[in-house]
Amino acid sequence: MSRYSDCSHTRKIEYWIFLACIIGIGICYHGIRALAVYGLSAVTAILTDFICLFLEKKSYKRADLANIGMALTMCMMFPATVPYSIVILSTIFAVAIGAHVFGYRKRYLFPPSAIGYLFALSCWKDEILNFPEAGEKLPLFHHQAELSNSMSYILLTENEIHSSWNQILMGTVHSPMGTGCIIMLAVGMVVMICRKQISLWACLGYLLGISISSFFMSVSIHGVLISCMTVFSMIFLIADPAVMPCRNIMAYVGALVTGLLSCYLISAYHLEYAPIVAVMLSIPLWRWLSKIEEQMTPEVEEDEEETEETTPLENRFGDEEEEDFEEEENLEEIDEITEEETFEDDDDFEDDDFDDLEDEPEEDTNAT
Repeated sequence: MSRYSDCSHTRKIEYWIFLACIIGIGICYHGIRALAVYGLSAVTAILTDFICLFLEKKSYKRADLANIGMALTMCMMFPATVPYSIVILSTIFAVAIGAHVFGYRKRYLFPPSAIGYLFALSCWKDEILNFPEAGEKLPLFHHQAELSNSMSYILLTENEIHSSWNQILMGTVHSPMGTGCIIMLAVGMVVMICRKQISLWACLGYLLGISISSFFMSVSIHGVLISCMTVFSMIFLIADPAVMPCRNIMAYVGALVTGLLSCYLISAYHLEYAPIVAVMLSIPLWRWLSKIEEQMTPEVEEDEEETEETTPLENRFGDEEEEDFEEEENLEEIDEITEEETFEDDDDFEDDDFDDLEDEPEEDTNAT
């Protein structure tokens, strides 16, 4: 019996409902263009999956739906005015390189959404870091929206907040499509923690790391939390078990170091995308902590495995992968049994032939 079989259905529904709520807020703020960006990214992710799987001679399974979620997560960090060509190229890069090359149907070596975002940022920085005003309805093509720097950039450079707290918490400021509404993200984070979709230890470690670093660097802790995609990164990049391979104490330590590094990048370099860079730089530490955790954790029985705290992202879509592995193991056992039977039959056949050869001279002697 699979250790994820008891509540995987409710978990996958919660995950997609949370994504749908964030997407819905972006559509309400920016109109049909936001819907087109999300839809184009999802379609591109599916087509890229099919092409990569065709080249790898593999079939499309429900576990591959995780790449659609990663593509949508990447688009949440984009402005609504991002060109469609950038959406297509970034999604292809995130799915083909981030998902299929680094961690296909397993825990990802690098977060595909972060890889796609940094790829777009390095190639088209102006298009990624300039944002329209929230509430401005954008047409599908040829928009004439006035773009400006994000609220996070203004806060880091001028050390002032020009918006009210109501606007900041509701996300009606210059910010990416899915990272601005702090209230929605905070509520979703609590729900995901209660349903054990993300790691509580990772969230606590990241918050502690930000608090310690902001204290020693004289940075406003509430300014860090409401800006720089901090809450969004904590949910979808740092506390996600598909990205953070560690659990419990090791996840706490890894997230704490990521929080320290993130706050350092914010205060020293004024990077409004500092948490994403911190996540990429912390990947080697996470893998090292994961190996230590595997060496320290003894083998558990089947009953104890059913009480796991976190669910890897691929298992939100059912246990199809585990069933495939079980079928492969059964086929291997059948092949071994048939091979043994054939060897036994060959041995019996050789013994019978040898006996017949021994009997033939006796018959000849009797005949003479």
